[in-house]
Amino acid sequence: MSIVQTWNKPRVAVFLVTVSSVVTGLLFRLPIYRGYFFGDDSLLVNDALNPNGPHGLLPDLFLVGGGKWRPLSTPLLLIMARQFGNNLVPFQIVSSLLLVSTGILLGMLVYRLTKLSTPSILATVLVLSSPFTWLFQSWTYGVMESSALLCTVISIYFLVGIEDVKKHRQFKIWCGFTFLFFSTLIHERYIIVVFALFFFYLCLPKHTKRSDINARLFLLIPVFHLIMKGFILGINPTTSGGETSYDTSLGLGVISRILRGMQGVLGGLSGSGYFYSTDSFSLQMNQNAAPVVIPLGLACLILSSTVFATVITVRNRKTNHFEKSAGSKYGVALIGIVGISLLLPGSLVEERFEGRWIYGAQIFIFSALLIALNDFSVFRRLKYVLSIPLFIVLLLVNWSYRSDSPAFFTYRNQVNVSLTVLEKLVPRENPWSLVVKPSDSNSPTDWQFAYGYSLQQLSNPPYSFSLGTCPTYKKRIPCYSVQLKR
Repeated sequence: MSIVQTWNKPRVAVFLVTVSSVVTGLLFRLPIYRGYFFGDDSLLVNDALNPNGPHGLLPDLFLVGGGKWRPLSTPLLLIMARQFGNNLVPFQIVSSLLLVSTGILLGMLVYRLTKLSTPSILATVLVLSSPFTWLFQSWTYGVMESSALLCTVISIYFLVGIEDVKKHRQFKIWCGFTFLFFSTLIHERYIIVVFALFFFYLCLPKHTKRSDINARLFLLIPVFHLIMKGFILGINPTTSGGETSYDTSLGLGVISRILRGMQGVLGGLSGSGYFYSTDSFSLQMNQNAAPVVIPLGLACLILSSTVFATVITVRNRKTNHFEKSAGSKYGVALIGIVGISLLLPGSLVEERFEGRWIYGAQIFIFSALLIALNDFSVFRRLKYVLSIPLFIVLLLVNWSYRSDSPAFFTYRNQVNVSLTVLEKLVPRENPWSLVVKPSDSNSPTDWQFAYGYSLQQLSNPPYSFSLGTCPTYKKRIPCYSVQLKR
């Protein structure tokens, strides 16, 4: 048996993809954080330890926060917060394990459609080297993001597997439906995938009939959300990420924000994402984006590779090769459509474009490209000529962003430094007050300190927390002032 045949064996592929996933996850992981909590992390711990009403599995399942209902992720996060408190390490470990699992499964998804180990390894490395994993690795809610994405990948893995054999088709369909349903209950962003799959199967009636799939089955998921949120819980079913409801963010601006998301997918944005405001922090974060030549260059590389591969394939296509690739065409189209659809949720938010919102789009789009370049090219060498340069450029871009990651943690570092200094200076027992002076008037300092809840991590929390000037009380108490610096 030749080396090539051994290299592309299923068991060998699983081993290589797993090793690539673990190694890449270690090389691109962020440092373990053992400092003070800030922002939403502190709010989560406060909600877990000081619930406003009864707590337990059943109340947590129906808990609504910020107009959002996430019955599978909220109970898990609250349980972890009650168990671990202000310790981010367990959250980081769980989220990293989920990310590595996602990388392995996506690599095997690529292998399922190409039967080649090389593009599977390339896909795995690109998945875990992306700067959009920064928030996944460094936030309590990274567990939510990672688990939702993993469930989506599992769902697509089952649905693509329908083409393999005729056995267990209904089992795979229901498994795909179930895990997709789980992902929407973890985070409502993935409801868009439901509509993408519905229109995909609706537009391919012959493929849908041959696969024994009822496209209307997927509509049960948004109907469930509509009934639960709109009629039972009384919240807006379209509310998701950002501070603006989806139904108030529609307009021509969506197109420009979709292009911004595509810029990120093509390596043009760091893990900091993109901010539409003009305060100093936003401008600093936006400067971390790659020069426009990077996404444009990648777009041209992908376009030219696609055109070149198409021309060569049309000229040299053989009947048996075409029949072999026909099944995977649907798989590539399915993965690509899912990736493109995941650009939409982030584009409906007016304040900013976070990297985590397009991470799913990025990994699905590039997986589809790698599959297409390796499965539809007639010549073996052509597969590598087209895919390796694309991989190298993206990997170099991802690696270059690592130096920008400290800026991503500016708000957290400001809180951590402030609380570290205050712990040494403030009274051990007597009351005291705190005034925080932001480094920028537009900075969300209240949120940054979790509206004062972050200060509860001190052994002697302040009597009051405010911005601007020291408050006046009948009883004289010391007032400490903190000037935040970048």
